[in-house]
Amino acid sequence: MQPTTKKLESTLKVLNGHLEAKQFYEAHQVLRSVAIRFMKKQDYDNAIELVYTGALELANYDQWNSVADLISLLLEIYTRSHVKVENESKDRLYDLLQDFPSSNKSVFKVTEAAIKWSINEGNSPLGDPELHHFFGSFYRTGGQYEKAEKHYFFGTKLSPVSCGVMMLDWAQECNTTEYGLFAARGVLGYLLVDWFGGAVSCFNAFLKAFKERSIQSVEQRTIGKSDLTTSYVSSQPILNFCNLILQTVERSDGNPSSKATELFIRLRNEYCSQFGENEGCICRSLDKIGEIYFGLVPSRPQNPFADIMSGLFGNGGGANAPVNNSSRSSLPGFSLD
Repeated sequence: MQPTTKKLESTLKVLNGHLEAKQFYEAHQVLRSVAIRFMKKQDYDNAIELVYTGALELANYDQWNSVADLISLLLEIYTRSHVKVENESKDRLYDLLQDFPSSNKSVFKVTEAAIKWSINEGNSPLGDPELHHFFGSFYRTGGQYEKAEKHYFFGTKLSPVSCGVMMLDWAQECNTTEYGLFAARGVLGYLLVDWFGGAVSCFNAFLKAFKERSIQSVEQRTIGKSDLTTSYVSSQPILNFCNLILQTVERSDGNPSSKATELFIRLRNEYCSQFGENEGCICRSLDKIGEIYFGLVPSRPQNPFADIMSGLFGNGGGANAPVNNSSRSSLPGFSLD
């Protein structure tokens, strides 16, 4: 091991020489070639140390494309050597990505590769929740809300709160008054991945921020004969719907003949039309929610992620796409593919 350690030290000296001379391409190539030699010898510890240390140095010079390539190489080493998803292995990724510009085109492949590694070497079939939360916050900071929500839906217990506040930020950036559409995006997203507690936390965080920002007045109201009490906003029927649907799901016992199921069907029929152009995908979303929580059999075979979530609230453009208030136009869509 001693000769290999000397090789690591000598390579880092060569790297620093290239960096001081601003020979960034040469520095990148030296790192890559030596790391691959370590990998061929199955000397994975030194390969990891070299790539990690070298990428940090290149990050100091804002060489983000090279950093992205080296992170991908680091994840390849993780995969080949079956590095477990632990604090140390994740911390290296956090260190390398904390200042990485989220607008860089290479970062999406890096985040996807990291989640894939965490699925293979971790304990969650959907990817490590802490990584998901980190990537959600990473994309949120860069204003890439569509990418952020995909990770928040599978994150930690902190993720739904972050997601709820993010949804209100997103709505305000879109200069829309239809805040409920954005709340529903989070609430229904969590319900579709069968995380009821996440849906509740997301809604509560959204509503708390909504009140704190004094956007519109909120009052408590009992709805009809349902004995459901909701935080009611007179001009936000979809926001009211989110609260009611959560209370209805909470009462469900999975029995399709229960009073909760009856109320769910009534809410679905009464509120779907409030979503305007989004009515079709909302109905499909609610059909899936009815199957998950109320034992209802869908009228046709469904693939909720490919069919519903890829088109949830439409197939519009980027995170800052404006919303036409008069026509309830579709919001930017997202995909879990």
